Amino acid sequence: MLRELALSDAPGLRRIYRGPGLRFLGRERDMDLSEAVERIGRALAARRASPRCEHTFGIDVDGDLVGLITMAVAPPDMPRLGYVLREDAWGHGYASEAVEVFLAYAFGLPGIEAVGARHHRGNAASGRVLVKAGFSRSSSLDEYVRYAVVRPGGRTTA
Repeated sequence: MLRELALSDAPGLRRIYRGPGLRFLGRERDMDLSEAVERIGRALAARRASPRCEHTFGIDVDGDLVGLITMAVAPPDMPRLGYVLREDAWGHGYASEAVEVFLAYAFGLPGIEAVGARHHRGNAASGRVLVKAGFSRSSSLDEYVRYAVVRPGGRTTA
């Protein structure tokens, strides 16, 4: 279900970053092709970087790119997870499955003891996805609700 991105994913990425869901992402317009190619280029460069500070994967369902999941690692801050799905992929459990698979990956990385996430106040479905994956609500500032999850068997002061 999760896979590395390729430049050929640009049209699929454009389908993800358009429509009603943009209001939750702080975007005012649909993603154009040059932005999609640039975003994929950043993901490819991050994959080659050492240390890797961004982990980005496509959410693939039967060969169809339906979403994107990312974790930014910027010490000393807690790594932060983010995800976005195409509107026609909402409500099928893809986000829940992707977050669970991604957390198993993240907690297998050296030094990752906790992961944060946030969602727009108007997107309660994302909050349900995070809670289902084991996140706990930590704060509610500005227009975002923040969450954190600790590596199983781990502890953090975050």
